[in-house]
Amino acid sequence: MVTTRAELLRRVGVPHRTGDAWYRDRERNGHPHPVSAVGRRRYFDEVVLLAWVHAQLHPEPAPARIVRGGRTLVSRAELAHLAGLPETVLADLHARRATTRHPVAVHRHRHVVYFDETDALAWHTARAAAPSRRRTG
Repeated sequence: MVTTRAELLRRVGVPHRTGDAWYRDRERNGHPHPVSAVGRRRYFDEVVLLAWVHAQLHPEPAPARIVRGGRTLVSRAELAHLAGLPETVLADLHARRATTRHPVAVHRHRHVVYFDETDALAWHTARAAAPSRRRTG
């Protein structure tokens, strides 16, 4: 069964502008390709498009660890767990990385940032070993 993107998005309650943005960014986000077209109207496999839309609206939680380029990367939440610090503290230290030397994020998946695990744990170990007056800055 085929459907137009506009019809399917209307049925599931996704705003037209959101659907247009998804389609514009299809090379990055994996939006399904049309299966046929009549004039300018594109038709999509309804099951495939519906599954893709559902994944956009209800994404799986980001994994705590991923491997990119042979490096193990950890999310801020996982780094907080490993370091025994609240995520908000790590977010603040990352925002002030010019003075805290917090490692830069090397990957982003949606709104989740990832850090090289080796670099982040080495930074944490050095920070924990430093005199407490230096840890705040």
